[in-house]
Amino acid sequence: MSVAVILLGLVIAGLGVVGSVRPDLIGRAVLGWQPRTRSRVAIGARVVFGVVLLLGAPNSRFPIVLYALGGIAIVAAIVLAFVGSARTDELVKGWFNMSPAFLRIWLLAAVVFGAFLVYSGAAT
Repeated sequence: MSVAVILLGLVIAGLGVVGSVRPDLIGRAVLGWQPRTRSRVAIGARVVFGVVLLLGAPNSRFPIVLYALGGIAIVAAIVLAFVGSARTDELVKGWFNMSPAFLRIWLLAAVVFGAFLVYSGAAT
């Protein structure tokens, strides 16, 4: 599962790079989906993220951190499922209505986080 953690990190870092250069591209892509699709993707991404981190934690450089982040992601998915697609959609829309500078800062943080996952999943 270390490979999955590394791939997840690369995807997150890649999205962060693209988004930090052109935050409007990611916003337009996500906001172009149907509201129910946005909700399902938000929940599904958290489930996949959580499962990959939980399964990859034992062979990582930072197992406790990955276990914690994986658990948090699963809990976040459950919370979003109970909140409902309408509220989840409002959260997504609100996120992409932030200023481009704010989005760039968070997307640069995604690059750093993705790099951390790659490093964490790399063989020790």
